[in-house]
Amino acid sequence: MSVSIFFSDPARAMAQCTHYMVSPGKTLQGVQLQLQGPSHQGFPVAVMLPQGFRHEDGSFGQKVFETDADGKIDITGVTCEAGTPTGQYLLIAECQDGHALAEIFVQADIIPLKGQVYQTVIDSKGVLAYVVSQDEDRRHYVAVIEIASKSVIAEIVNPVRSPEAIALSPDDKYLYVCDRLARKLLVIDTQTLGTIAEGTLDRAGTRMQVHPDGNIAYISSANFIMVVDLNTLNTIEYIFLDGTAAIIFNPNGRAYALFITIGGSRIAVIDSQTHQIVTRLSLGGYCRKISISPDKLSLYAAIYTKSETDIRSWIVVIDTLVDGFKNNIEHGRATISELGISSDGKTLYAANTYIPEIYAIDIQSQALETIPLGHGIQPYNISTSSTQILGGDLEQSRLFVLNIKSRSKQNSVT
Repeated sequence: MSVSIFFSDPARAMAQCTHYMVSPGKTLQGVQLQLQGPSHQGFPVAVMLPQGFRHEDGSFGQKVFETDADGKIDITGVTCEAGTPTGQYLLIAECQDGHALAEIFVQADIIPLKGQVYQTVIDSKGVLAYVVSQDEDRRHYVAVIEIASKSVIAEIVNPVRSPEAIALSPDDKYLYVCDRLARKLLVIDTQTLGTIAEGTLDRAGTRMQVHPDGNIAYISSANFIMVVDLNTLNTIEYIFLDGTAAIIFNPNGRAYALFITIGGSRIAVIDSQTHQIVTRLSLGGYCRKISISPDKLSLYAAIYTKSETDIRSWIVVIDTLVDGFKNNIEHGRATISELGISSDGKTLYAANTYIPEIYAIDIQSQALETIPLGHGIQPYNISTSSTQILGGDLEQSRLFVLNIKSRSKQNSVT
């Protein structure tokens, strides 16, 4: 009499589809096979792992297991290798009379936090990340993340009561934190995590960027940008601009401030020596995120919608040598609001907050690769380093970490 085999008791299962969730470098949990029919001990079943996975004994590919007295096989110790790209993989089990299939979804690593991510900055070496989060009691704090181990190694709580905007000094020695309720600017020593200085702000700071020379910072509030001397922590100038959503400095003496008006988003080009607005550039739609290329020659703005009635989405490219429009990148995806850039300046990483995917866009060819995040992740406030993308998960108390160094074009979807 013939027998059949199927995957049973999965860690996660959907109707008519057995599937398992795992992150790179982690062990697959809850994988069990069950014979259907006259079961007996010692029935051989060959299990074939997909590429990027290895068995408990370190072997790859196919391995033969034998059923126990109940006709079951517990497959333990299967590891998803650290460099395995996120995506969907197939697990196959075969016996003499049939086979069984299960899906493995490799998702981005998850770091639990006390609340939703609001802002993230990564140090210049890609070693540490500093994350502003709000817990369930609406209390803000700064979590210090060690990226390699994907773990929270410290929390900055006192005397920071309500951190909002954060920024690192160019040499990574100091973390600047705007305390929203106290209207203070705090200077944190990144070695000791102690506060070494503080200054008073006229308004609560919402966004902050430090000049490449480390001497001044632009801190946005509801109605203007405060120019703060970081040596004295005094405000030395005001740039009157409503609704500033992002600020980027360029070593060529310019700063770019993204602001939102009723008719759409614009970029104010600011002389960072005189702190005067030189010109305003209309983007033709609404935008929340901008990024600058490593060579500082191109500024990118993610347009998530043209208007309330026109939901087209694209990326505007601005030539910073002339502070004028260069071209558009038509990516063909809807409502792209998140944006980052690779350290070599060749790839843009974009996302729609409500879709668990990252889109890698080759800047030269404009070819697009879809990178699945998995597990319903809604990417929010993404930041990039040379090897990782970090981001919050909208309305969830966690940070996702996606390895982009190991990505392979074999998983591309265009």
